[in-house]
Amino acid sequence: MVRAPPGTTAWRSAAGDARARLDSGRLRTASNQGIGSGASGPAGVVIVFRHSALGYSFFWEAPEQPAARWHRKSEGPVQYLANTPDGAWAEFLRHEGITEEIDLDGIKRTLWAIDIAEEELAVPRLPETTLHGGQDSYEDCQNEAASLRTAGHTGLSTTSAALMSGAAGGWQTREGLRPGPESDGQVYVLFGSRPEAVAWKVVDEGCPPSEILAVVRHLEI
Repeated sequence: MVRAPPGTTAWRSAAGDARARLDSGRLRTASNQGIGSGASGPAGVVIVFRHSALGYSFFWEAPEQPAARWHRKSEGPVQYLANTPDGAWAEFLRHEGITEEIDLDGIKRTLWAIDIAEEELAVPRLPETTLHGGQDSYEDCQNEAASLRTAGHTGLSTTSAALMSGAAGGWQTREGLRPGPESDGQVYVLFGSRPEAVAWKVVDEGCPPSEILAVVRHLEI
């Protein structure tokens, strides 16, 4: 993965109108050293990550999409993206209820790296316990997302519910392989289809690294 250098963030909070009920996050471009910094490609795009079943597309296209944290059934398409590969794998492990290394045997998934055009995204105003909660927190999140859509927002940005705080730091080569600095995982939720997005298979028939199991915030049902 490509990390933003110190002093930069992948998203930037925008100054809001005093009447606004939310802050806005802006996806930084490669030229501004956000996610995807150093990656080749046109300015104004960033690289995000998502997993899928084998043989399936990286994005939803139809409204008949099963309900999830930020949308109700048939409110699709809605795209759920992570700012790191670990975050994408954590989403899979959390929702499949996988907690033991032995349960990784036989898993075969595709991991995608996706170019996404920068957008202004809303930041939901909900307590952390709701943002990171189990299925009993979904209704509040769905209601918040519906309000954001009604207000004209095209998506939202929030901290990962699947990845524990500080667990998105990745790795560094510093006198050997060392954990990177602590960083919170981010999730980007885009309302609607994005037919202009371009993706590459980073892994096909792949399995999450076993060490991610220890940093998954497992789903409470």
